[in-house]
Amino acid sequence: MKNIKIIGSLLLLFTALTFTSCENEPLDPELNLDDFGGGNNGGSSSTYYVRAKVNGTLTNWNTIQAQYIQALNSIVILAAAPNGASSMSLHLIKDDNTDFSDGVYPLTWTLVGCGHTVGAEIFSSDYSDFNTSPGNITILEYNTSNKTIKGTFSFVGKNDDMSVTNTYTEGEFFVNYTEQ
Repeated sequence: MKNIKIIGSLLLLFTALTFTSCENEPLDPELNLDDFGGGNNGGSSSTYYVRAKVNGTLTNWNTIQAQYIQALNSIVILAAAPNGASSMSLHLIKDDNTDFSDGVYPLTWTLVGCGHTVGAEIFSSDYSDFNTSPGNITILEYNTSNKTIKGTFSFVGKNDDMSVTNTYTEGEFFVNYTEQ
């Protein structure tokens, strides 16, 4: 049942981002994709990134989509590795109408969570026994004028049958988001 919920949630988020991100936007003229192997994987403060240490090894996901969904008062960040071998997802859903001001958002079942997909395996902060990983997503900067959000995250991800655990530390992101 847990696997169905995760797959359904990811499919819904992917579909929402796919259908709302079909407009042609000009590239930032200051961005040199050759410096980053074809994508935004960090570097200077003018680039966007999602990265974390996975079991102590730094991993960068440089193909990034982020969206603020007004109807759900939620932020969804999806990022993929350049070779497509893995992806990272972060989501924050607020059950009130307040904005995503700076602050610490503890991971809570389905409202604030993280997921890492490696091949066909999903490591989630929401466990199949309906418990949630220790950890949080911290918003350091939420700029509605520039449509950027910057923060950190950490969690312990477990696969669906909870037989394998990955630890995610020193996670950080700086992304440009669209609004729906």
